[in-house]
Amino acid sequence: MTDQFDFGDNWLEFSVRVLTEKKVNEARKDFQSLIGNYNLAGKSFLDIGFGQGLSLLIATEMGASLLVAI
Repeated sequence: MTDQFDFGDNWLEFSVRVLTEKKVNEARKDFQSLIGNYNLAGKSFLDIGFGQGLSLLIATEMGASLLVAI
């Protein structure tokens, strides 16, 4: 029998243990540094299924609409 990766359980453990308000605020700062003065409001933001999803959170906070490819 092969072990199956259970994304839902993995994400739940990550979000409870690691995804703190401090980490989210650090991600906001880093994301803003990455995009500089570029305004995302009304723009499309493509996420290719990489990372923890924080870029999606922050881009939507900045007014972007999402395009997600998994």
